[in-house]
Formats: sequence, structure tokens, C-alpha cells
Amino acid sequence: GRGSSESRKYNIWKISNILNGAIIHPGETFSINDTVGDRTVENGWALAPGIENGTYTQQAGGGICQVSSTMYNAALRAEMKIVERVPHTIMASYVPQGMDATISTGGPDFRIGNPYDCDIILIVNCDIPSSQVTVDFYGQVPRNYSLLFESVLDSEEPLPDVQYKTNSSLDKYAVKLTKVGQPGEQYTVYAQKYGKETDQPIGEKYKVTTSTYSATAPVVEVGSGIPLPADGTPLEDVMAQAAELQAAKEAADQVPSPALPTPVLPDGSAPAA
Repeated sequence: GRGSSESRKYNIWKISNILNGAIIHPGETFSINDTVGDRTVENGWALAPGIENGTYTQQAGGGICQVSSTMYNAALRAEMKIVERVPHTIMASYVPQGMDATISTGGPDFRIGNPYDCDIILIVNCDIPSSQVTVDFYGQVPRNYSLLFESVLDSEEPLPDVQYKTNSSLDKYAVKLTKVGQPGEQYTVYAQKYGKETDQPIGEKYKVTTSTYSATAPVVEVGSGIPLPADGTPLEDVMAQAAELQAAKEAADQVPSPALPTPVLPDGSAPAA
């Protein structure tokens, strides 16, 4: 909803603000987690959707992986040393396949080293209304080529069968998708240098990294009034069954109870009320 998108924008602005202007000295390693600190509500981060164990949950600082992923792309272009980078469990849509970088408090970090003999300055610009983030690395490093990256799909696995669980805390006839699931994919990213003056390729394409996004099954929870479907049952069938059971229950609730027969006195008259 609107609240979560505003929270996400706030978190992206907040992390951009903290990282912008950081100076990485020659030979130094820069860590996002160390620089930004723990993302908690107490530390002023907003709750917004983020990925946790392959599913979207509300978390303090949700959305900031857009910044770490954009920074990873910029670091590859600047040929910074990639010290630590972890792909998401669910592929991110805001960067090319296989070029995302997740971070979490007490978990994965994104760390880069400065391989140059001059300071490198990190510039992070955040356009709040559009949630657009740009990251640049500036340094006195002469370079007569640019880099072009290409993501290649190495292998894929189909989306696993949907799994069903009973959750008695839901409404009796509720059906709730709690984990979206995804097909499995592995991508390798390659880079090619191009001469700035000539626009011609320099040398061979070379491999940058390989990222694996594991196949995960969608998970659906059903209320206690629905018989537990077999894994792999189409979700539409379960929704239809839930609607039928709900309708039958409502119809049963509305049947008037049969009227009791009026007692009759031996002489055939009805008793006085």
C-alpha cells in the first residue's frame, strides 16, 4: 500500500544520505553494514517490505537493497575490488539478472576494496519521488575504456509444486498465499572492455560472477474448514472449493429451524396463549 511505498522511499533516502560522500582510501575496504549500522526501528528506520528467507516480510530498512545492488553495479564498472557480495534469494527486478547485492543487519554485507593509489569518493544520488538511485565512484584514475556487462542464463529449473498448510488462526475458509515461490535460475555475468575513442572491443570477454537463485515452492495456507489439498493442486481449484464450502456454510446458517407443531387440546381447540 501507499504507507509501505512511502516507508521504502524513506529508507532508500536515509541510506543514500548516509553513504553519500564516503571516502575510501587506497587499500581500504568499505562495508555498508559497518557504515550504516543496524537497521532497527529504534535507529530510525521505517518498516517496509524486504526479502527474508525467500519471502517478502515487513522489516526495518526494507527497500535498501536497491541501493546496495545499484552500488554493486557501479563498483563493477569502476573496477573496485568486490570483497563480499551476496545475491538475493529472490531475484531483484531493478538491476540486470545476476547483478544484485543483498544486505541485512547481522547477515550478508556488501564490501568493496579500493585497488587504486588515490582516494575514491562514493556519490549516491536519490530522486525521492521516483525512487531512482544513482551511484558513482570518483577518483583520479585515468582510463581509456568503458565496460559493458552481459547476463547469460546458464540453467533453469521449473517452479516447484505449490505446497499447502493448514493455519487454524485464519478464517475457516480462508486461502492465503504466504510465499510466492520462483523457478530456479543461474546467471553468469560477463564483461567486455570497449575503447573510449574507438568504441572497439579490447581483449576478450571475461567472467565477472555467477549467481544462483534457487527454485522455491509457493506456499499457501488454508483455514481449518478446508480439507488440506495435496501439494501441487492448482490454486484456482482450492479457491473454488473454499468459496463452495463458505457458500454451503452460509446457506446452512440461514435455514430457519423447523417450526414446532402447535399443541392441540383433546376437544380440537388450540390452547389459550
